[in-house]
Amino acid sequence: MDESEQLAALRALTMYWQTHPYAADTLEGMRAWWIPEVPVSAQALGQLLAWLESRQLVVASTAADGRVRYALADPARTATGALIPAEGPHVDEVSRQIKT
Repeated sequence: MDESEQLAALRALTMYWQTHPYAADTLEGMRAWWIPEVPVSAQALGQLLAWLESRQLVVASTAADGRVRYALADPARTATGALIPAEGPHVDEVSRQIKT
């Protein structure tokens, strides 16, 4: 996944969570229903979700069916637009951090 796809996936998830802050879904569900317009592989989305989880922005929980579902760690924070910056000089830094 190149940098523009990475940022597109990040922005799309951010916009979805800003509209639906209490939503939770599997990686596959996110790709199919939340961000179908973003051509992102399961592996790349998994890396992005892991990065968000490592920064305590997203939590992963395993359901009874064994599938991992992702949700915002703090939905109230997202309602104010504080989850991920959509633009500005800090976006380049976010992109570099996801790659590491």
